[in-house]
Amino acid sequence: MGPPQYRRVMARATIPAEEATKPMATTARSLWGAAVLAAAMALAGCEQAGPPYLEAQGGSFIFNYRLAQAYAGVMVVPRVHKTFPKGSIIEVSFQDPAGGPAIVMKKDVTDPRRLTYSFETPALRGIKANTDYTATIRLIGADGGELDKLVKIFRSDVDESVLPKKPPVIGPGYTRNPDAGPDSL
Repeated sequence: MGPPQYRRVMARATIPAEEATKPMATTARSLWGAAVLAAAMALAGCEQAGPPYLEAQGGSFIFNYRLAQAYAGVMVVPRVHKTFPKGSIIEVSFQDPAGGPAIVMKKDVTDPRRLTYSFETPALRGIKANTDYTATIRLIGADGGELDKLVKIFRSDVDESVLPKKPPVIGPGYTRNPDAGPDSL
């Protein structure tokens, strides 16, 4: 096989007659104006105006066998290129698996540069496997108005029956719990 064959192709540009009679500077100004307009529109998309502010990272049920407890947790962060407004409040409302009232927790936004806010419920009872539980995350402005709202679904593939009746160990040194009985480990 020989060397590849190349063909020279001539391209012809056609310009409307009215453009051909304009001075080159006028056409260049039109192109410059279009470029500036396109850049302004692109930058407008990066502004921090309006919701959504919230993003939930992670979030699940945590089963702590050592403490014989289960709880839910979620980390709330601002979306990319956003900050939480100073003076606002992040409120997380977890559905209680036992059927009681929602577990509501709030944290003040004191530093808009802070990037993470962690929320953990107290110990929970009544968690059932393959059941959806809802967590509602709200960002409340300094004036009391809701700035953003996010709903996250929690689901566990195990239920609380995997936990022992009493904690098998106590204290920071993992001392055996005398009240737990021999089958708790």
